[in-house]
Amino acid sequence: MFNVHGGDVFGLSRRFGCSLEEILDFSSNISPIPETGLQELLCNALPEIRHLPDIENFGLRRAMSMRYELPEGCFWPGGGTTEFIYTIPWLFRREQAVILSPTYADYETAAKRAGLSVCFVNEFLHEAEEMPSQLIPSIMKALDRPSLIFLCNPNNPTGCFLPRELILEAICSASREHLWVVDESYVQFVQDDSEASLLFARPFPTNLFVLRSFSKIYAVPGLRLGYLVGDEALIAEVVKETAVPWNVNRLAQVAGEYLLGQKEYEARVRAFCQREKAFLLQEIGQMPWLKYLPGQTHFFMLRLENGIKAAELVGFLENNGVLVRNCQNFHGVNGKEYIRISPRKRPDNERLVELMNKITIGV
Repeated sequence: MFNVHGGDVFGLSRRFGCSLEEILDFSSNISPIPETGLQELLCNALPEIRHLPDIENFGLRRAMSMRYELPEGCFWPGGGTTEFIYTIPWLFRREQAVILSPTYADYETAAKRAGLSVCFVNEFLHEAEEMPSQLIPSIMKALDRPSLIFLCNPNNPTGCFLPRELILEAICSASREHLWVVDESYVQFVQDDSEASLLFARPFPTNLFVLRSFSKIYAVPGLRLGYLVGDEALIAEVVKETAVPWNVNRLAQVAGEYLLGQKEYEARVRAFCQREKAFLLQEIGQMPWLKYLPGQTHFFMLRLENGIKAAELVGFLENNGVLVRNCQNFHGVNGKEYIRISPRKRPDNERLVELMNKITIGV
């Protein structure tokens, strides 16, 4: 019924009769260091669940407005970014959806459910060091009719990040009949928002939606909190046509207002993840049966060589309580064998290295 995007932590827990804490999940792209003040905050706010949430999400939108210096009417929170991925193609119908691949599978699913044809631009899977310069030109060539363009930046699963100025130039040069949806769920792992996010584009384009997630950088995917950012007229249409009352629960509202102020934590996560990524690449990136795909975010793809199959490697690791992402169900991997890894804390990373080293001696 639903796409499975990462490792099945709960399924593995039931399968081996172990706790969730005993499973080392390298398949989930969330921060490995939780924000320390959030749990106490939510415990103190627990009595507030006896009341209905703020129906207008006023506190959240005010906090977003203050951080990103856009009017409150440019923001609308929801239960993660997923609801917006599925709402936008239905509400803002175009003749086609243009999707770079490989990328997050829900863009395709949402477009097809809304009755849009899908044009794949298979340019994201590059194994060279340089930034793929043809990405944006390839998108522009596909815009031969009114289009909805989904762009994950940084991209999942490749980790490729396109500079804000490059995307902004394309958006501004394209016809207004084309609507861009840029998913920035991982942008804070690459640079500070002020340097990388389209939320600081001025003037903010009237044919742009930006998707933002709390799940990844703050390590709270179970909280289900994300938000949509766009021109005030576009957001007003989304709210008028699709919003339901009390769409964000009270604890999520409290958490969101607090987390939007944790910029020092975001910087700490960014540095930590890049350091642990470097450690993993140093230890396993040189293995003769692995090829690293250069990317700018914390998670990374590896191509398996020497006849090693992704499913077999993933199965071996699962049997040892470790999850990595098998990338074979991403559109555009062209039959090659890839896995995706997101770093954890050093002892966990050392355990992964230990297991990967066993592959090299035929275990």
